[in-house]
Amino acid sequence: MYGEGWADDWVGKYTKNGMYLRRDELRKAFQANSLDEAIDRKMKRIDRIPPKGALVTTDRARRWIIGDALGIAIGTKAIFLGEKGVISQQIDFIKSAWIKA
Repeated sequence: MYGEGWADDWVGKYTKNGMYLRRDELRKAFQANSLDEAIDRKMKRIDRIPPKGALVTTDRARRWIIGDALGIAIGTKAIFLGEKGVISQQIDFIKSAWIKA
């Protein structure tokens, strides 16, 4: 990644004293009831096949405390961090997608 990240201002907001915040604490910190709602405030949601480079979510990769895995669209697939490294999923398994607004 080059330049500024889409969520650089979120760095450090999801932990306290080295521990991940609980869901109710995350909702308060990010003033959103879900991950999708929080991302919607920062990026433009798209309701079509995500273009290369789009931020995407799925529930078919390692789901972190946020309930989904975040990944990047790379064409007919998207890549995500799994328990043992990078994994790919078919674009059909994408739940939500966003592009820079």
